[in-house]
Amino acid sequence: MTRPQTIVRIVGLNQGGGARIHCRQLNNYIEQTGRKTVTFIPASRFHDPLTKTKNENMIYVEDLGVIRILRYVIKNRRAIQYVHIHLKNAVILFFWIAIVCRLPVLVTVHQEIVSRTWRAKLTNAFYAALLRRATSVIAISTYIQEQLEAIGVRSTMIWNASEDVKPCTPRGERREDGPLVIGVVGELTARKGVTDLIELSELLSPGCTFAVYGVGPLSSTLRGARGVDLRGYESDTSTIYSSIDLLLMLSYGEPFGRVLTEAMAYSLPVVARHSGGAIEVVDKKWTFETLPECAALINKLRCQRTRDEVGVSNREKFSSLFSLDVFYSRLKEFGI
Repeated sequence: MTRPQTIVRIVGLNQGGGARIHCRQLNNYIEQTGRKTVTFIPASRFHDPLTKTKNENMIYVEDLGVIRILRYVIKNRRAIQYVHIHLKNAVILFFWIAIVCRLPVLVTVHQEIVSRTWRAKLTNAFYAALLRRATSVIAISTYIQEQLEAIGVRSTMIWNASEDVKPCTPRGERREDGPLVIGVVGELTARKGVTDLIELSELLSPGCTFAVYGVGPLSSTLRGARGVDLRGYESDTSTIYSSIDLLLMLSYGEPFGRVLTEAMAYSLPVVARHSGGAIEVVDKKWTFETLPECAALINKLRCQRTRDEVGVSNREKFSSLFSLDVFYSRLKEFGI
């Protein structure tokens, strides 16, 4: 009997974030092994050309309709090796399809497991019960893995990866006394900590500019703030990281922090809040607890020599821990 060679991937609502990139990387890896992926994913409001892909071994269906997914899985179940589900809402809505069709189900947990409201407590209890029934669970960081352990779910930790930059894109020489461009990349929401930019701008000298790449409900709050340059959504990472001197991540409880490893691939310094999965990515001496501490770290990076030294170190760390080669090696070990 021929071994099933199709992986069905179901991705929850994630309009332009890391889960979409993660699934692209997984599909590319699986295609290299000669197998087929069929990915059900919501349409993105941002430019996402890969989800338009339709070839023999990689198909994207921009539809999360329950009936459509159920029909596909039932019709093709003998060819399906496993169902891989991403994001909590997709697990809750679609896990039962794999059970009904008696298929192995993998789940990758990309999000914090928090219960701040009674509704979250109920959905997380159901979510945990489903995760315990999964064939395998993957956590994208030790931070997430520890949260899974707390609710009785065993998992394997495989860090996210970022694409390499070959050769490393030069940012050009910047004058020592010139403006310092601090990149902030991500959704403009409270969880991402972007409102701190207003206070932080007061702690830094006028020679610092925050280049903010992203959109979200807090755009209007940041508009007009001193030193804040709102640049909107940008899908081309080379455009982002070639235009900044360092990356700042202000997020609270970020599960991993892909923008950090993207910047490290470009040999950039990164500064992050001492919180969540960022602690696993960023050297501790470049993390902060308070905004004055953050301002002090940024001031240290006004020196180009320091930025270059830190950037080289970050590039080495990226290559050894967060590159696609390392990620694909871990996937092979895991058996995906």
